[in-house]
Amino acid sequence: MNAPEKIHFTRRQRFEAGKLEKRLCRLVGEAIGDYDMIRAGDRVMVCLSGGKDSYGLLEVLSKLRERSPVSFDLIVVNLDQRHPGYPERVLPDYLDSLGIPYRIEVQDTYSVVKRVVPEGETMCGLCSRLRRGVLYRVAREVGATKIALGHHRDDILETFFLNLFFGGKMKAMSPKLQSDDGNHVVIRPLAYVAEKDLEAYAQVKGFPIIPCRISWTGRSSILPRFGRPEKRRATATRRSTRTPNVKYYRPSPLGAVNLPLSALLNEMKASRSICKTGNETSMRRRVSIVSFILVAGAVALAAAMVGRVAAQDWRSASREPVGLAPDPASARDAIIQVYAARVIGWRGVFGVHTWIAVKPAVAGEYTVYEVIGWRLRSQDTALVVRHRAPDMRWFGSAPELVAEKRGAGVEELIERIDKAAHSYPWAGEYTMWPGPNSNTFTAWVLRAVPELEADLPPTAIGKDYSGMKLVGSAPSGRGFQFSFFGLAGLTASAVEGFEVNLLGLSFGINPFDPSLKLPLVGRVGPARSFASKADEAAAHKHAL
Repeated sequence: MNAPEKIHFTRRQRFEAGKLEKRLCRLVGEAIGDYDMIRAGDRVMVCLSGGKDSYGLLEVLSKLRERSPVSFDLIVVNLDQRHPGYPERVLPDYLDSLGIPYRIEVQDTYSVVKRVVPEGETMCGLCSRLRRGVLYRVAREVGATKIALGHHRDDILETFFLNLFFGGKMKAMSPKLQSDDGNHVVIRPLAYVAEKDLEAYAQVKGFPIIPCRISWTGRSSILPRFGRPEKRRATATRRSTRTPNVKYYRPSPLGAVNLPLSALLNEMKASRSICKTGNETSMRRRVSIVSFILVAGAVALAAAMVGRVAAQDWRSASREPVGLAPDPASARDAIIQVYAARVIGWRGVFGVHTWIAVKPAVAGEYTVYEVIGWRLRSQDTALVVRHRAPDMRWFGSAPELVAEKRGAGVEELIERIDKAAHSYPWAGEYTMWPGPNSNTFTAWVLRAVPELEADLPPTAIGKDYSGMKLVGSAPSGRGFQFSFFGLAGLTASAVEGFEVNLLGLSFGINPFDPSLKLPLVGRVGPARSFASKADEAAAHKHAL
């Protein structure tokens, strides 16, 4: 094999290349540690396809093995699938130069794929399944305890969104998984690594890349829109004087149209890179303007809302009922009600406290479920389950009826509410912003009883907090929600409508129950349909 030309780096290029290699080793080490991928005595089979990802994986694992506190072995396996024009000596020559044990497995899967897949269809799916079966067999034969694949962070994210949009499933490649028969453990040490870093690393090392051409022999209805690999990887070059069908990654000369390697490495660095483009500067300016408008609007709204929250001592604040709850002595039906009220003091400008009240048909009083943060000062749980008037003022603030359900089938919902309340996972902690707090608790319970169709107000800060779970159902239990620890998110539901959460402030519109949703202000629209005229009149009378 004709070796790639000798690359001479400037001092700056060597510095950036060193930083890149350190970052790759750190990210791979973190992934191995987080998912317990490699243990002492493991024999790791690195699957080398000839692409930049598997080359980078092998190089980084080799370096980590030298400095690792635990001892493990590496063996490289390449599957020669008998593609036409496949350069058979590229990988053996390269691996011989590294001194790492390897095995080239020859298996004619190309003919099988061409025979089975109709002309014009993509061949990737079947090719991948056949390749995986061969690798499992080889892993048994070489005594490998782990099978390392070169999928990186971008692959995992792309798989997630492909499954979400085309398969209707929230599913992605796992960084570590066990095969269905339990005999093999597959690991993906590049799970935290971005593809752009691997491209830059391929240029630094000058890997002899072997392109996969079988995927493009047919015409796919989806993949060609994204461009062929040869077009996307503009920095990968080929020379007719070298081994055919091999791409040698190399830095562009300083005088060429393409950027020099130092600029490429700066571009590949993390977001804190000082290398800014005109588009980036323009985008930052736009973001700054939008952020200023949002903050200025929030301050103006807060100033306009200050008069709504009376500054008073909580010890003397009214706790009287306002007449929204039916008298339990005369009401024979089972009842569920959800309430929200502004919190006391300046915090009431921004948010509300929510709770759930239930009354079984035979009960003579209401049971209220809520989370109260200050209870943690003297107890080990903030969850409070007690008998009290459900519509009493929350330290002077009149409550708003958010949802209500009575009659047949409510008894069964009450049992589910009690079970969900006692399984609340954050009962031992409380954080006013962004959660978990009292509104997080109410949303947790409401997800267990979507029949209530409760639309919590946008001022219920914390309702979107869902811990480490980024994707799930909306607080009402209907629809879909993406939430990043309650700090940012999107909600789409037939109950809530459409909401955007930015730093805990919710903006939205609900076309199903015509209303606007604004931070600080709350819900703007007609009275909720479940509230009777008498209830509205009583609430207005007591609010005065």
